[in-house]
Amino acid sequence: MTNHRADEPAGTPDEDTTPTPPPVLRYRSFSVTFSTEHGDVQAVRDLNLDLYPGEVLALVGESGSGKTVTSLAALGLLPASARVTGSVELNGRNVMELRGEQLRRLRGDEVSMVFQEPMTALNPLMRVGRQIAEVLTNHTRLAKDAAAARAVELLGQVDIPEPARRAGQFPHELSGGQRQRVMIAMALACDPDVIVADEPTTALDVTVQAGVLELLRDLRREHGVAILMVTHNMGVVADIADRVAVMYRGDLVETGPARTVLLDPAHEYTRSLLGAVPVLPRLEVTAPSSRGAEPTADADTRVDGDSGAGGDTRIGTDADVGADAGVGTGAAAPALELAQVVVEFGAKGRRFTAVDEVSLRIDAGEFVGLVGESGSGKSTIGRCALGLVRPSAGTVRLFGADPASFRGRTARAARRRLGVILQDPAASLDPRMSVGDSIAEPMVVHRTHRRRQRAARVAQLLESVHLPATTASRYPHELSGGQRQRVSLARALALDPELLIADEPTSALDVSVQASVLAVLAELQERYSFGCLFISHDLAVVDSLTDRIAVMHGGRIVEHGPTRRVLTKPQAEYTHRLLTAAPVPDPVEQHDRRQAWLAAHRTSAA
Repeated sequence: MTNHRADEPAGTPDEDTTPTPPPVLRYRSFSVTFSTEHGDVQAVRDLNLDLYPGEVLALVGESGSGKTVTSLAALGLLPASARVTGSVELNGRNVMELRGEQLRRLRGDEVSMVFQEPMTALNPLMRVGRQIAEVLTNHTRLAKDAAAARAVELLGQVDIPEPARRAGQFPHELSGGQRQRVMIAMALACDPDVIVADEPTTALDVTVQAGVLELLRDLRREHGVAILMVTHNMGVVADIADRVAVMYRGDLVETGPARTVLLDPAHEYTRSLLGAVPVLPRLEVTAPSSRGAEPTADADTRVDGDSGAGGDTRIGTDADVGADAGVGTGAAAPALELAQVVVEFGAKGRRFTAVDEVSLRIDAGEFVGLVGESGSGKSTIGRCALGLVRPSAGTVRLFGADPASFRGRTARAARRRLGVILQDPAASLDPRMSVGDSIAEPMVVHRTHRRRQRAARVAQLLESVHLPATTASRYPHELSGGQRQRVSLARALALDPELLIADEPTSALDVSVQASVLAVLAELQERYSFGCLFISHDLAVVDSLTDRIAVMHGGRIVEHGPTRRVLTKPQAEYTHRLLTAAPVPDPVEQHDRRQAWLAAHRTSAA
């Protein structure tokens, strides 16, 4: 099996001699150029690519590679400023030549799109059933009542429980995975031939992602729809793609069967892209029945550093927390210590327990990973550490003291010892402030440096995160996502913190940018020896950075210990399910993981 040359039409999805149907989507000598104030920028250059009926073709590459521009062209969604040459043919018609009503009929009837962030694609003021029905009434002759009934059927087809009730809800009342399934239901409403999925699982945790991918796989099999999957997640590619097309700076550099491209890449860029992917250690894949039962709230077994089997979520008590293998035991006060912490939220007379009797300790210089699904309580733990959420019960100690007791100068001094990196740097950096002012802001607030010293400190911090000092004069919108996250890291380190809280700091970055940010973070931690609570749903990233890992489920810590032990020999059934749901870029290993996840998923559903 050989890869296709980038300048030749892609071959068929299979290697047998069975005659293949003509491609449903075809790019021929396709180029896109944008005019900017700095001159012309060629986003896509002379692209030749085919997508066949019933095939999943993954389009991969870094940010700026041209993959999103390529995918948008299939729906005629390029902006008016785009200058296009060549053709994009959908069922034999050149999309670039269609206008008005022709394009409207094309979208939904023949091609539809699943966007990366459903909360921005769905109307927050309209119930989800009505939004799906609107697609049907716009593109078919169905009456309103029939369209509403069909919307409920579609919600059922994408495995949303209680579809009739969910149809009457607003997007904010659904989980992230359910919202993404609503987007898929909308995409399927008019039985299109092609679905373009632009990073459809980026914001989802691994178990929800596994469910969405399985849904797409079923829909492809049942409806014969072709899927153009735009992604930077090589594990997703290994899990679902038949073929892979790799783009680099507007050029298609490699295409071929997924197994060939992932296991034996021909192009140097593909090799470097795969080399940047953090890979989970190999998991001993076993059937669910061979593992222990899920830990329960009233179990007595302690979860020890290296010997814990799933049991009580409490890791020791106030007296002995930290005594387990792999937990720091120095005489100095830990940077962060939680003991039997409970966090409850109330609304309309109801109480919800977000965190249930969690104990955890982080010593100076120690990286601790906190992982789990959305809603598991891990971000609430981070907010407790920052003093943004007060526990309903239990104690939180920051540098040996209760943050609830901090007042005035004491509170200010404690905050100086904390650094924070948030998930979305575009939202956490003030767009009206220059990069230099954003980094210097903690120094201004805490009055730690004179004005001249601040400029020198900003330049030093930018250099430490591998950005030139001239970046200080730029604004966040002028930087790439990876550069903005490095600026956030520099700002978090401005006051030499002793504890860093990092909440999903790399989830929105492509693999090569993520690799560089993680390398900088590891380098700085070694240099400055700060403790870090690293909150993430990316288990491979956690493996590459942390000393210990705590796994949360339903507000409790179900497993805790040295990272490598937990990721290779999980003791709790939930941890095992979480690991089998995490895709890896090796198609052979990913097949085994998917089968193990399916078996566990069916068992838990039963």
